[in-house]
Amino acid sequence: MTFPYPSQAAIAIALLSSFALAVSIVLTKHWHGEHSLDSNTGIQKIHSDPTPRIGGLAVLTGMALAWIIVTPPVAQLLGWILLASLPAFMFGMAEDFTKSIGVAERLSATFASGVLAVFLGGFSIDRVDVPIIDVLLTVGPFAALFTVFAIAGLCHAVNLVDGYHGLSTGSFLISLGGLGLIAHGQGDAELVQLCLLIGASALGFFLLNFPFGKLFLGDSGAYLLGFLLGCLSVLLVTRNPALSPWAAVLACSYPIIETLFSILRRFAFDRALAQPDRQHLHSLIGAHICARFPYLAQGFFPHIGVCLLVWPFVMLGAWLGWQCSTSTPILILAFASLSLCYGVVYWNLSSLVRRDLAASASQPEQAAKEV
Repeated sequence: MTFPYPSQAAIAIALLSSFALAVSIVLTKHWHGEHSLDSNTGIQKIHSDPTPRIGGLAVLTGMALAWIIVTPPVAQLLGWILLASLPAFMFGMAEDFTKSIGVAERLSATFASGVLAVFLGGFSIDRVDVPIIDVLLTVGPFAALFTVFAIAGLCHAVNLVDGYHGLSTGSFLISLGGLGLIAHGQGDAELVQLCLLIGASALGFFLLNFPFGKLFLGDSGAYLLGFLLGCLSVLLVTRNPALSPWAAVLACSYPIIETLFSILRRFAFDRALAQPDRQHLHSLIGAHICARFPYLAQGFFPHIGVCLLVWPFVMLGAWLGWQCSTSTPILILAFASLSLCYGVVYWNLSSLVRRDLAASASQPEQAAKEV
C-alpha cells in the first residue's frame, strides 16, 4: 500500500526548527535563565547544574512551522491538536517560569485541553471492548468525559516519567512509533503523517536532552507530549473501527502502568498523590546503578543506563500493540502481564535499593571500628 507521506521539506522543517530553537535556548540561557532554569534542589532532582526547562517550546514550534506546508487533511488535524494543546502547554510553561503554579491549576488546564480536543476534533471514545463500560460509553456526555479524562491522564503520566535525560522523550518516540505502525497497518495515511511530523519535532529536542541533559522538557513539554499521545491514541481508535482500543493502551503502556502503580503505592503508604518522590521505577533503577558504580554516579552514565533498561519495556508494549492490534483479549492479557512484570521488577529493585542503602550506611561504622 502506498502512502502520501509528508514531504521531506515538512519533516526537515519540523526537525531542524525544533533543534535550532533548542540550541538557541541553551546558548541564550544567561539571558532568560533567571526564570527558565530548573533548580537542582528538590527530592526528585538528580542533576547537578541548573538547566533550562522550556524544551517543550522547541517541540511545539517545530510542529507549528511544519503545519504551514503539510497537506490540507493533515494540516486540519494538526491545527486543532496544536490549538487544543495550548491550555496545558501554557500553564505548564507558567510553572516552568514561575515554579508557583499549583497542581490543581495545572490539572484543570490539562482537562481544559482535553475538552478542547473533544470539541474541536469532534470525537470521543465510544468503546473499550469491556461490556459494562461500553454500555456507559453509549451516553454522549459520559463518553466525552471519559475521553477528556484519558487525555488529561496521559498528560500527567508522561510528566511522571520525566526523571532522567531522554527517558520521557525517548519513551514518547517509541510509543509514537507504535501508534504510527498500527495506523500504517490500518491504512490511515493522515495519522501516519502526523506521527512522522510530531516525531521529527520531538527528535529535535531529544538531541539536546539525551544523554547530556543540556535542555529539559519541563512541565510544558511533558504535558504537550502526553497530550499528543492522548489525542493520537483516541484518533487512532475512533478512525479505525477494526482496531481494538487496547492497541493504543499497549503502545502507551509504560507511562500508564507507572501512573497506576504510583497511585496504588501512594494510597497504600498513605502519601499525598501530588507529592513528588524518588520511588518510581526509573528512580530505583538510577539509585541502584549509582550504588553499583559510584565513580560514575555524577556523570551521564546513570541516565544512559536507566534509558537502556526502561526503553525495551516500552518497546515491548508498543510491539505487542502493533502485532495484536485487533485482538482485545490478547491485548488485555498482554497489558496485565506487563503490569505484573513491572510489579515484580519493582519489588526486587526496592529490595536491592534498601540493601544498597544499608550497605552504604554501614561503611562509615565499619571504617570507624577499623580506626
